[in-house]
Amino acid sequence: MSDILDLDVLVPEPKKAKIAGKIVDVYPPKVLHLIEMQRVFEKFKEGNVLGADATKMIRDAILPIVPAIQEDPTIDFTMEQLLALLRFAQSIAVPDEIAKNMPEQTPKKKQGE
Repeated sequence: MSDILDLDVLVPEPKKAKIAGKIVDVYPPKVLHLIEMQRVFEKFKEGNVLGADATKMIRDAILPIVPAIQEDPTIDFTMEQLLALLRFAQSIAVPDEIAKNMPEQTPKKKQGE
């Protein structure tokens, strides 16, 4: 019996996606990256991000998942493709058996409610 718990064997292999006619690797996001992506989407929901700032935030959120977009500037996507890509990456990072046992997120109450 080994005295070392090898957690590296639990990291899923990258999956493939087709974006802008190119097949790219999609890596599972790490926990801190999932948290950062959640922050980005909260800012979008609040309407606090527009224009060039929005583009930069999206690219920064996607780079660790799909590094090919930094290497190939012709890779671009629609909002629908972006959301599908993020759902796909999350499904790699959070297996179904874990996701179904996670508590539901409840919306935050607004002041005065």
